Amino acid sequence: MKQISVSTCCGVVKSERVKERILVLSRESGRYYPIPGLEGGRPCRHADFHLLDLQTDEIHLHYAPSLLQYAVPSSMVAVNDFIYVFGCTRPICESEVFFDGACVHLSSDPSKTEEWYPAPVPTVNRNYPRCISLMDKIYVFGSVKLEPEVLDPAVGHWEQLCLPSNLVGCTISNHALPDPCNRRILLHLSGGQLPWPTIYAFTPKDNSSDEDWKPIPVVVPDWTPVAAVVDNVIYFYSHMLPSILRAFDLAGGSWLKVHWESTFDDGVDMNQRRMHFDAMFPLGNKVLCLAVWTPIRDYPHIAKAPLKTEIVFRKFRVEQSGATVKLVPLSSRSFILPATCQVFNFLPV
Repeated sequence: MKQISVSTCCGVVKSERVKERILVLSRESGRYYPIPGLEGGRPCRHADFHLLDLQTDEIHLHYAPSLLQYAVPSSMVAVNDFIYVFGCTRPICESEVFFDGACVHLSSDPSKTEEWYPAPVPTVNRNYPRCISLMDKIYVFGSVKLEPEVLDPAVGHWEQLCLPSNLVGCTISNHALPDPCNRRILLHLSGGQLPWPTIYAFTPKDNSSDEDWKPIPVVVPDWTPVAAVVDNVIYFYSHMLPSILRAFDLAGGSWLKVHWESTFDDGVDMNQRRMHFDAMFPLGNKVLCLAVWTPIRDYPHIAKAPLKTEIVFRKFRVEQSGATVKLVPLSSRSFILPATCQVFNFLPV
């Protein structure tokens, strides 16, 4: 993990972590495991955790012990040196973990196996929480209805957050976006007492101020789930555009022009080629990463042939100048995960 000195949004120069390792949560493609007592013994598969290094191209399979999965785990976040998983996991056998919320220590030695421990489960959003980590705490805002909660791992239990009266009854679109440079979380809200869909900035309380809910007076009609924030600009993935990315300036309230400076190291020209991606996340120092996974059969003509999955990452830097954003390709990396049929989550660590 690199350390680079950068200027923050507040103008203070500090050392920023550039993340090169990605923790991948996936589902194995092997046999099913019947669970006695769980809905008549409904079969389940393992949820696996693999660590991929974008700098060294190393793959650390089964970086953390597998969990048993009977539905899609809905959230995976990192706080300090711990990974938290919430929603829909169960034990592989009686001697192993039994959680709806679990945490594991992120070891600096990938060869060292760590154990899962129980983590507090959200009181309202128990089954499908959409969690975000910010300033060493974990926040969940609801899967549809706006019902915010916060977990301070140092305290060890969830607390419900108070909503302003005009936001009671609102719904949240897709997911919230962390904006750590401004110490806030961005949400796209609608319904309730709001006359139209509105972006709200939630700022957690700290030692000098209380928590704050503030509307941002801009209109963004399409709040797509694959998005990230860098320096007051929201980048939305859109496969319908030639550049595949849109950029919205929150400060200016306008869309910016976007173009790719050059091709990637594998020859892909993003100005000319439309591609599908499943996720986009910031790595630090104005660097974003697009990710896509594709299941592959060694023998496509055999229906039950073993599955594996290819994951492709494309790193690029964003450089804004006035009303234009230049996207600078940095690298593309491809990894093969054996015995994997599906990928659920990417988490830079």
